Amino acid sequence: MTTHFFSGGTTISGAQLASTIANMASLGGIGHQVLKSFGISEIEPEKYYPFQIRRSIHATVLSRFGPEALYSFGFGYGDSWVHIHEALYAFRKKWETKGTDEQPWLATEQAVDMISGVSFSMMNDLLKKNSHGEIYYGAWITRLGHGHYRAELRNTSALTQEAFPHGLFVNFFWAFLSDYWSFKVTFDPTSTKTGDEWTHFVWDVHFTPHRSNKTALQLSWEHRLAAREALLGRVLADSEQKHQHILGSVNYASRLQRGQLPRQDRIERRFSSFASIWEPRDTIGGDLYWLSSSQQSGPFV
Repeated sequence: MTTHFFSGGTTISGAQLASTIANMASLGGIGHQVLKSFGISEIEPEKYYPFQIRRSIHATVLSRFGPEALYSFGFGYGDSWVHIHEALYAFRKKWETKGTDEQPWLATEQAVDMISGVSFSMMNDLLKKNSHGEIYYGAWITRLGHGHYRAELRNTSALTQEAFPHGLFVNFFWAFLSDYWSFKVTFDPTSTKTGDEWTHFVWDVHFTPHRSNKTALQLSWEHRLAAREALLGRVLADSEQKHQHILGSVNYASRLQRGQLPRQDRIERRFSSFASIWEPRDTIGGDLYWLSSSQQSGPFV
């Protein structure tokens, strides 16, 4: 039995939440930290959780690593919708024989219409299952002209988290159209609407004919790796920033400790024999001092 993960709805499955956290393993324990703030120590796959948990996780990731992180996660999340990939693969294999050597079917706008239409229709079927009351979730794509489309997706992501659903749906464009078409996706904030439990995202999409000597699968994997590299670049930059902050604090602590050592010019006038030894393990040492004498009239140490 295939498990389908849903994006959207006032609740999300434990399996979906666990998948979200697993995808973010490279970022450390952010997911588990957010779970702890909600009083959750362990995820039960069959249980359903408030959608705010994933939104909080994405908000934390966005604030630390930027939209590159959410885009990478959204693109990877599209891979979990295996049944859509299987359906599009079968659909493309069936129709690609309809064309000719001079005009392959995949190079026609009909191919763009049909493949993008099937992918959005199947996404819509999944999303709307979590609709409730007057709140509904879904995905739609509308042709506006030659190679020009409007893509829409309504789910529980916050307005600032646009990169996640963006990465989700272009996953299918890369996997099934990129060998014959290049595409540019532009977020349309003026047409996008938002509510307490939903955001209705809108994008402007332009397709341009483009023949590659690589397969769509190869191009998809290259893009996936490029998105991952961009994310890891942000992670490394964040780590370096934290490292420099810690190093600065350590160096400042070392200055304070050195400032507490006896000054030679002040002490040597009061003792016939005096010396100070400072040997920290790395940059800073201990903060405890001892004063003792081997005998009552002997030297102090």
